[in-house]
Amino acid sequence: MTQFGLSKDSKLLNSQDFSYLRTDSKQFGCPWFKVYFKSSMNNFVHSRLGISVSKKVGNAVVRNRTKRIIREYFRKNQIFKSLGLEILIVISPRLYKSDKREVGEANLLLGLDKLQRFLGKDK
Repeated sequence: MTQFGLSKDSKLLNSQDFSYLRTDSKQFGCPWFKVYFKSSMNNFVHSRLGISVSKKVGNAVVRNRTKRIIREYFRKNQIFKSLGLEILIVISPRLYKSDKREVGEANLLLGLDKLQRFLGKDK
């Protein structure tokens, strides 16, 4: 059976990883989220992803769906795997200010496309 999620070694799991990214890291911002990224502290060849979604964004269903969309985007786009970065995405509550969920999800994907172009040229 094929596994569709991100493996454990592709995720930021503990608070040390998150705090490492909050200090002296490069940033990318768009209206819907902020991204902190830095080269891996453990010299990993592949990138690792962390996602932070506060309760202000919405209920648990909305927060978990947002995280699933981001993880799936990173899993499908090979460019992120080979960068050797640790990436933290902090979602803004503005993402779902519209009444329609589809608008928020479209904005999220648009922002992720901009991030991919930014990291691709930064490489």
